[in-house]
Order: sequence, then structure tokens, then C-alpha cells
Amino acid sequence: MNGRLRLILAAVVVLVVLLAAGIGLPANQRDTGDLEGATSAAAAGDRSAGATAASASRSRAREPGSSTRRAPADAEARAGRWSAALLRPEVLRTAPDGRRVARVGRRTGYGSRRVFAVAEFRPGWVGVRAMQRPNGKLAWLPADAVRLRPVRTTLVADLSDRELTVSVDGKIRHRAPVGIGRPGSETPLGRYGVTDRLRADGTSRVYGCCAIALTGRQTNPPPGWTGGTRLALHGTPSPDSVGREVSAGCLRMRDPDLRRLLLTVPLGATLTVRR
Repeated sequence: MNGRLRLILAAVVVLVVLLAAGIGLPANQRDTGDLEGATSAAAAGDRSAGATAASASRSRAREPGSSTRRAPADAEARAGRWSAALLRPEVLRTAPDGRRVARVGRRTGYGSRRVFAVAEFRPGWVGVRAMQRPNGKLAWLPADAVRLRPVRTTLVADLSDRELTVSVDGKIRHRAPVGIGRPGSETPLGRYGVTDRLRADGTSRVYGCCAIALTGRQTNPPPGWTGGTRLALHGTPSPDSVGREVSAGCLRMRDPDLRRLLLTVPLGATLTVRR
């Protein structure tokens, strides 16, 4: 009887060890993290390529926070392929371990989740595009203060063509005309992050239906301008002005085009303004 009991106990121990190791579980139930789920949610707006993007992200990321199976390549960051959602109040710095710039919380001034467009990686640090820094300058955060997410959508505003192009996974999905900065207050060239998606109350005489706030600032506002220097993609009550050099630096769009962007462009996406 004692011998049989010992055999039963040994079998139970082996079974417990196997279950703890995850043997027998389907592959998609092991080592899944918030990053994988967030990627699937972000892809919901475009089911045609969502499965491929989610599969690719699973091979790269595993845990909430910045931990990944491999450090994302700088080339991917510069191409606007990653965003960083802030997990806690944190200090932005001019460089890794550099001078303090500002302390920011998990929400923007407009109440959105604070999600940065990633531009560069260093060991233990993430370089992001932030409105607290001058155009073209990065802010730096500890890597454990953010959750990295792949970004499939990129935007390019061509000032010569006066056109905005939206691409998903490198393929153009939408084009729309834009109004640009007037002579003397040209729209600044560079790369900017999407920080907020805002809907107006319908009575705005400037911003139309809605706006997508960016990290950049207008460094040459028109004389007497009192509307602030924050750059944005925004609507207009004067659709005939779209396609012309009429704004104080922002990019104007027709309301139907902008409503489409509100549904498809994620926080932390990168907009490149070029000529």
C-alpha cells in the first residue's frame, strides 16, 4: 500500500511540474502581455492587415512596459514605427540622465492618455517627440516608465503638393488636400507626434469639426496672432481655403477628411512635414 501511495505522489509531483512549465498549453496562451492585446485593439480599424501586424508584434514584445524580446531598431523608431504610453508621472530630460525639462502626468492638458511618438532608443532610455521640447529636439524617458506599442500608421504632409498622405504598413490608404502656412508663417518642416484627437462643439470659427494636436510649435506666428503656437491638423468653416497658403502655420483640412483621421490615426503616430 505504501509503495502504491509513493507512486501516486510521484505522479502528482510530475504533473504539477509540467503544468508550471506551461507544457501542453497552446502557444497563443503563453507569455502574452498587454502589448499583444493593445496591438490587436489598435489594428481593429483595419482588419485586412490586422492579423499580420498582430503576429509580427507578438514576435517582438512580451510584457507591459518597455520590455521587448529585442530592442527595436533605431531605423524603425525614426520611421515612426513605435509609440510609448506613459505608465506613471515622470520627468522629461534633454538626454539620457540629462537636464530636467518638465514633469508630466499620464494625461495631457486636453485629457487624453499621454502617448509619445518614439524617435530613438538608448540602453534603458527612450527618446520621444514631446511638445515640451523645441521642434527637432527629443525628450528622454526611462524605458521602464513607458509601454511600447507598434504603430502601423504614418502621415506625411507635403507642402509643395499641399497634400496629406496616410499610410498603413507602408501602403498608402488615403490622400487629402491641406491648407498650409501663409508666407512669413510657413508650416515648420520636421517630424511631430500626435498627442490628442479633439472634437469641437460645432461652433468653432477656426477649427471646424475637430483637430489632431501635434507636438510641434509655430516659431513664426503672424504679427498680432493670439491663437497660440501649437501646431495641429484641424478643420475649417471655410473649406475653400483648403489647398491654399492661408493658415498661421497649422494644416487645414476639410471636415470629412479630418473625421476619417480621427477614427484611424492613433495617439503616438508620427507626422512628417516636408517640402
